[in-house]
Amino acid sequence: QSVASVCVDIGSCADPSEFQGLAHMLEHLVFMGTAKYPEPNDFDTFISQNAGYSNAETSGFMTWYHLAIRHDAFGRALDRLAQFFVSPLLECNEVSVVHAEFEETLGNDTMRFQHLSRALSKEGGHPVGQFRAGNHSTLNNAEATVVRRFFDKYYSADAMHLVVLGALSLDQMTEMAVNAFSEVPSKGDTRIHVHEHPLSDKQLGTLVRFQTLGDVYILDISFAVPDMRMHYTRNVEDYVAGILCLDGAESLVSLLRERGWANSIRVSYSDRCTAEFGGIFHVGVTCTPEGFRRYEDVVALVFGCIEAANSGGPLEWFYRELETLDRIAQVRALSSDLTEWVVKVSQGMGNPYLDPSHVITGTLQTCYRFDGQEIERFMSFLRPSNCRVMLGARNHGIELESEEPHFGIKYRIEKLVSSLNTANCTDVFCLPTPNEFLVPVVPHDNHEKYARKPELVRSTGQCELWVAEIRTGVVSFNTIYLYVENPVSGQSAQTAMCMRLFAVIVRDWVNEQLQQARRAGMEYSVSAAANGLTIRVSGIQPMALLLLVLQRILGILRRQPDIHEFLKHKEARKRYYANLDHQTAPSEMATWYPEYLTKRDAWHYSDCLRELETLEYSKFLGFVNQLFVETRLVMLITGALAKTEAEAHRILDESIAALAPTSPISDFHRPRELAHELYPGTYQYHVAHKGVRNTHNALCYTVHVGTAGNSRRSRAMAMLLAHMARRAFFDQMRTKEQLGYAATCMWVGPGKAHGTNALRFVVQGASNPWFIRLRIEAFLHAFRYGYLDTLSDCEFAQTVQSVDDACRGVRVEQMAARFWAHIEAGHYDFDQTAAVCTQLHSLRLVDLIEFWDTFVQAQNAQRRIVVHVWAHDALRQPSGDIRLYAVPVLALHSCLASLLDNNTYPNVTLQELDEFVRGCARNQVGTGKALNKLRALIAHFPGEEGKEKQTSQLQCALEMALAGAADAEEAPQCAPQWRLENAEAWRTESNEWVVDDYLSFKSKHPIHGLSIPFHRTTLD
Repeated sequence: QSVASVCVDIGSCADPSEFQGLAHMLEHLVFMGTAKYPEPNDFDTFISQNAGYSNAETSGFMTWYHLAIRHDAFGRALDRLAQFFVSPLLECNEVSVVHAEFEETLGNDTMRFQHLSRALSKEGGHPVGQFRAGNHSTLNNAEATVVRRFFDKYYSADAMHLVVLGALSLDQMTEMAVNAFSEVPSKGDTRIHVHEHPLSDKQLGTLVRFQTLGDVYILDISFAVPDMRMHYTRNVEDYVAGILCLDGAESLVSLLRERGWANSIRVSYSDRCTAEFGGIFHVGVTCTPEGFRRYEDVVALVFGCIEAANSGGPLEWFYRELETLDRIAQVRALSSDLTEWVVKVSQGMGNPYLDPSHVITGTLQTCYRFDGQEIERFMSFLRPSNCRVMLGARNHGIELESEEPHFGIKYRIEKLVSSLNTANCTDVFCLPTPNEFLVPVVPHDNHEKYARKPELVRSTGQCELWVAEIRTGVVSFNTIYLYVENPVSGQSAQTAMCMRLFAVIVRDWVNEQLQQARRAGMEYSVSAAANGLTIRVSGIQPMALLLLVLQRILGILRRQPDIHEFLKHKEARKRYYANLDHQTAPSEMATWYPEYLTKRDAWHYSDCLRELETLEYSKFLGFVNQLFVETRLVMLITGALAKTEAEAHRILDESIAALAPTSPISDFHRPRELAHELYPGTYQYHVAHKGVRNTHNALCYTVHVGTAGNSRRSRAMAMLLAHMARRAFFDQMRTKEQLGYAATCMWVGPGKAHGTNALRFVVQGASNPWFIRLRIEAFLHAFRYGYLDTLSDCEFAQTVQSVDDACRGVRVEQMAARFWAHIEAGHYDFDQTAAVCTQLHSLRLVDLIEFWDTFVQAQNAQRRIVVHVWAHDALRQPSGDIRLYAVPVLALHSCLASLLDNNTYPNVTLQELDEFVRGCARNQVGTGKALNKLRALIAHFPGEEGKEKQTSQLQCALEMALAGAADAEEAPQCAPQWRLENAEAWRTESNEWVVDDYLSFKSKHPIHGLSIPFHRTTLD
């Protein structure tokens, strides 16, 4: 793909105080049509049709827009992107969408902390304290003229930086860019210049206690540091961050873990490239409850380590290691995710001290000039008197008397202790040692080469070994996958929980022992799989180094956790599961339940938490001891050296020797991936979100179009329909109806995690889930007759080609992950992509319409799962009412309630409302007259002034309720031929099933194994 990024040196710091969030809303509005391309979603539609993607983001001092698209459409994409800055229409009203985006962050403790950290500087009038996101209260009066004035004042070519990267020559891309962007007007330097530091003297030396929503403990030390932009080639901040982030014996994070005070640290530097005042250097610590209680000791340890790191002077050899690491990172970026690299370059071009040659030669991010004096000067600012400490917890045991107005964060400012005892800290901290995994990586000019499928070179009762030669045109990317399968881990929620806990403990050990490998750019992971452990080691280093890392991981696997490690990680895991109820976005939570209802070994996090509560050390240790009694190893080796079979056999043999399994698993005892085949019907599941700040509902509407045994043709049609519907669904649900910030349509293919082939529609917003469901079903109908019926042959062919490009457009280094997905799942369908693409080109539009009518159209859908996630304080009808009344009537009832200010239902019962709707439908009363009758029916009908959106939804719900009642009169539904009352599910009047208990429910459905339907390569 070709990629482009435009960075505008204007962000939220330019917002007028009366319209905070204006820069963010402008970022949204430029996507909504331009004079040359006036359709509201022309840009997104074009990008989607050409197998691309785009995004944008607003920070304090910059806003950046980027895209990636197939090469032949790059010129047209650049022209559309340039029009954002030439002639945007700025006519749509995006306040509701911006507000919904803000509401989505209300329950996220990380976002709350970041906002409060900035907002505290607002007390001194600093622009960094502006409310970046914006919401109804700050933007409701921002008319189109206000947005236009902001755009005309600040969006100037002089404050923009464009980076393009593609397959054409430099001259061709230069001409393309000049032709597209030459119309962007020049208005001079419009950037905001701020010289006063946001961390004023009043804030330095203070402790800010703030309240979190989840059971988390946040400690952040923020230092006011000077403007380092003129010293960008020294990379001083990276050196200091590298020293503090070391993760080995006697490092800062190791000392914190050893004392039981923290789990991790993070170091960041805000406003690095953009502000005259300098920046803020953050040292963040994720504390344990004990670390929160002893926060002064944690802070003292951080300062002790800073003193120790500075005592011997800067280490030039370590600095040179960082230089090598950055060069490795750039080589990897240029051979993988180009978008991130291009965005960073466009942001860095905002530095007024930048040497243009560093951009032209591509060395902007790898220009290192060691300057020990500058490092010492920077570290002199990392002192207690020059910092602010922020401490977050749910309960501080004291009153937090202040409250931030937008997020409602309670906080309290105290004086930081004047002296910190670091005497016992400097001696225990150890400086880094040379990295044994660091080797220079020299890019080569070889042609890309990769196997079409992996080759099975060994298959016994104990193991399987697969190899695939993969070589990119820039570097060789090597990967080793190892699946340690055992029959005990997936038997129950308890064993699944034990496996996850063991994987977390192992990751902790691995991170401490192999931090140098991670710093050297190598990647490794240890994760719990459905029936065992999956280990992955990858990097552009030689295969010998990858094998060294693998051997150390396997050695760690055979260690036994002691009781202290068990208790520490058990408590951390309990907090993690408890926080899921509060911190997870409703839309994400809604997508979990279709798997819970269909996959045999899918366990709800509440079940995992319950098992953790009762899990004892002896039982956990017994589980760990059983892990390697019966095992089966499956390995995949990919990379330039995978062509050497002898080397691959040696790696597998050494892995078997390291794990020393007692015996192989017999075929009879091998765990199988199983899923439940739902009876035809519609299944509702209702969930209450427990986040007290969450105001959003969500609905996940999943339509099954088959199972894992589907033909490739069926798979191709489902993928094509999802691609066609994705942009139209977003446009209708979010842009036109503004039902919420999140509106996604996706294809869910059969795989290891589930047994379904489905289309999924998800919406999150303030609207009630009943109404969202009605609008999704209305979209399905409109898409069938308003889009599929009117699609031209040319448009159909173009869409097919776009899906083909998306399927085949996998980067070479991603091929290993694709191969592994087939091997681990046991499908072995390595020809799937090519075969599905062949099926795509054989499809006709009439085939697609027939498929849609058979499986997707609301009245014909054979199997549907509809998950409702209700906000914490949302009104929700009791189960008895859900059983008795149709969905449109329930939606109408909830829309009436949304007009009330006191969060109560109107003084009309559902029975009265149902009779009213049936009567109007029977007498063929129109929607307008029916609405007037409804106003007369309800005493003290809620006021509608200022509630245009709620009134519009009420009218829409009434119209759909009347239509639904009329259809029910003409064609009453037949009762299903099976009963599920003994499965904790009960039938509604509309013959849908409402599920109460997912475990009991799926236990009553037939089981089918996920098939192994295609080609498994066998040995001769």
